[in-house]
Amino acid sequence: MSVSTEERSIRRRLVYNAMPTDLPLDIVQQCIGILENEFGEQPEIKYSQLIKRLNESITANLDGNKMLGKIMLMRRKSADDIGPDPGPAPGPDPGVAGTNGSRASGAKDVVFNNMFNTIIDQIRSRGSKLEKKFRSELPQQCQQAGLKASCLKALARWAQTAGPSAISADAAELQKIVNQSFVFMCQKLGPVDADKILHLAINKAGQLPESFEFSPKELM
Repeated sequence: MSVSTEERSIRRRLVYNAMPTDLPLDIVQQCIGILENEFGEQPEIKYSQLIKRLNESITANLDGNKMLGKIMLMRRKSADDIGPDPGPAPGPDPGVAGTNGSRASGAKDVVFNNMFNTIIDQIRSRGSKLEKKFRSELPQQCQQAGLKASCLKALARWAQTAGPSAISADAAELQKIVNQSFVFMCQKLGPVDADKILHLAINKAGQLPESFEFSPKELM
């Protein structure tokens, strides 16, 4: 019996929302990939086995007992109350298969999320209250800037968590998020500091292998 799309989404939500909030995006995507590729077709999934497999495969050290405890608690909730779905992890080579069609499409999302998470980290370093305001105000700004409903929904899911982003969208939509993030920083931190943060995010993303497929400067 195949596993339904809804059940796969619930499993991703359980695992994603049980992870430490400070895990790097690439580790999060690797974990979701293992969940889907190795456990996705199992009618009954044993999360203890999954967590053991994750700890064997990733460089970060997950607290298995704590993560398993969170999953058990969240399983008692309704699907809507578990938390956001990070979406399917990108495949090993988006240029070979997938609906997005090209290597650059997958690289674009990796580059954007690296940039965006650098911006989030820099804002967080200037105070938790500022980060909270950023998460609450950015979706509103992006809505006013004409962000498409599908991307706005993904941004809203991110805003409701304390974790990193894992947003996938067209380059034009991702560019709007970067631009509105810069507007927010200019308003709250001043243009000089905002410019420094943006260039730091571009430079860090520019060190990714994916930047050869999709330059972070295309999101400015």
